[in-house]
This record gives sequence, structure tokens and C-alpha cells, in this order.
Amino acid sequence: MNILVAAAVRGLRDSPEVLPVLLRSLGSRQLDDRTAVAIAQLVMSSAMLFLLFHEAAHLLRGHLAGAAAEDEGEGPPLAISSASSVPYAAPIGRRDLSHPNVYSRTIEFDADIQAFYWARLYLDHIDTALLSDELGSESQEVFRILLSTPDGRRWVALAAGLCFHLAFSANASRLVKLKDATHPSRHERIDLAILSDAAIANHNGEDPPVLWECVDFVCHMICEDASNGALVFEEAARQLARRPDQPISAYFEETRVWLGLSLDETSAEQVHQQRLALMESMRHWGPIFARRQVASTLPILPWWPVA
Repeated sequence: MNILVAAAVRGLRDSPEVLPVLLRSLGSRQLDDRTAVAIAQLVMSSAMLFLLFHEAAHLLRGHLAGAAAEDEGEGPPLAISSASSVPYAAPIGRRDLSHPNVYSRTIEFDADIQAFYWARLYLDHIDTALLSDELGSESQEVFRILLSTPDGRRWVALAAGLCFHLAFSANASRLVKLKDATHPSRHERIDLAILSDAAIANHNGEDPPVLWECVDFVCHMICEDASNGALVFEEAARQLARRPDQPISAYFEETRVWLGLSLDETSAEQVHQQRLALMESMRHWGPIFARRQVASTLPILPWWPVA
């Protein structure tokens, strides 16, 4: 993943589809190989923080209490109301919302969104003067440059979160039914990341296009992977079947399809119905999380209004 991030950054030098926010944040610094490696260090370090925040969210949101209740045979901790807003056409029924797998997927989403919020909060308050000398002068400078502006911090947090999602759901089908898996698919995680960032961006008055620039950056990573045969994203590489004589930009649309961002009409409708069912399940489980939440000084993002 670290190599792919660096390769995607280097690829921006020759690509017409550049990331203005990244280039703006770098200012006068040249996007050379050392800078690309430093950016990869920063993104992947932040991805590890995202992982830690994700796991911490499971504790702070009381998810383990729910898992313990299931293990003790208490059954679903929340009855599903008949006043559900999920359309009858949804590929998951109302009763399925109380299925243990749906609870499991919901707590993963809950942890994801908290991790996004805490990553943003952490980077917004980081003291760059405390960056370790072990990074080396080159990396220290790049870290300070990117973390000194709101756009730079937002880009780093988003890129790190999307890398986390790709690493943990790279081969998960985008159209799996909610009750058929214990963890979200890649398309669902990317989709909810978009909703989460949009909610935070609106709250902070930020520019929405930054998100899509990060999504394009992830597309660069996947295309680089397919091009170089590293096969970190093996399923995507098989789908792209990239030819050496074609530029990476020719495969962006196929990559977006793999991410679940550009689907045919039938698949898009299925995804839409799945999202409605997912959001309904999240609203139903919300009160349970609120009751079990461990007291903390960290702020909690109310994720259920983001739909």
C-alpha cells in the first residue's frame, strides 16, 4: 500500500487529472520522488491512526457490550419498528434489519465514521513542531507543509481513510446483501465515507471537490497496481486487464465501477436500495449505542443524520 501511494503521487506529475488541492498544499515544493515517498509515509501513518481510531470507536461506542449480549444468547437487543421507511422493493426485508450480521455490519460502519471524525480532529490539532527528527529533514518538511493548511489535512485524512477501506474490503462484493456478510463491502465503505466527509465538510464550510480528488487518487493507486502486477487489489487488476500501451487515465471509469461509484442502472438501483436499508438499520441500532457508550472526553459524531 505504501508503494502504491507513492506511485500514485509520482503519477500525478505526468497526468492531466492532477489533484489541485495536493499541489496547492505543497506550494512551491517540487513533486519529486522524495516528496512522493514522504507523502506516502504521511498517508500510511495516518491510515494506521485511522485503524487505531476504528478499534477505539468499537470500545467507546459500546459495541463489545452488544457482541457480549449476542454471545450470551440474549437475542437481538432492539426490536424493529413496523414504521420502517425501507421500501418494499429493497433486496432486504424489514425483519432482516435485526439479523446479527446486520448488527455486525452496522457497528463496523459506526466505527468507520467515528474514525473519520477523530482522524480529522487529530490532524487539525497536531503540533508539527513535535514531529520526530527520525523522519529525516525531507519528510519533516513535507509533513509540516501538508499539515499546516486545512485542505492539506483534509486530503491526508481522506486518503488515509480510503486506503484503510481498500485494505480491509478489497475483495468484498459491492452487491452483497446486508444479512449475508458480517462486514461491509468496499462500495458500502467508500459510499459511507463520502457521506461522512460531506457531513463534516458542510459543518466546517469546506470545499466538497476535495473528496472526489481523493477518490481519483485511490483510482490512481488501483491502476498503478494493475499496471505493475503487484496485485494488492487482485480483483480490480483482473477486471482492468490493463495493456501497457494504454495510459492509466483510460482505466479510470472501470476503476470507479470496481469501487461502486459508477454502476449500470440495475446495479445502481440495487445499491440505492441497500443504502436505504443500511441507513434504516443504523437508525434502529443508534439508541442501543447511545445507552452503551462509554463515557469519554472525545466528541461523538452523530452519524445517523448523514443520509
